[in-house]
Parts: sequence; C-alpha cells; structure tokens
Amino acid sequence: MQPDPVSPTNRYTVLFVDDEANILRSIRRVLHKTDVNVLLANSGQSVAAGHPVGGESI
Repeated sequence: MQPDPVSPTNRYTVLFVDDEANILRSIRRVLHKTDVNVLLANSGQSVAAGHPVGGESI
C-alpha cells in the first residue's frame, strides 16, 4: 500500500502495522482526509528490518 502524499498540511506521520489488509485499508479510508500522513505495513518484522513502508524508508 502506498503512503498518503506528504503535503505541508500533514502535521503527523503514523505507522500502522497489521497483518490484515482489510484493517489497513479501513485505517487509510478513515484518515484519508485528515492531517495525518499514514504509513502502513503488514508485518512488524519488515518494519524492524527497516524495509520501506509503502515506498518510504523508516
């Protein structure tokens, strides 16, 4: 899943990790029009290894 575009109005960046794609899509949908830059990952292992999340490095 791709991160929301970063704009000057995105004041916060939040990383959500869940192995259920439906949960991650729901989070993205709910926060889509907020000032939150949403990063999504489907495993903690990939985040801990420093792998890119949605095209962005952590």
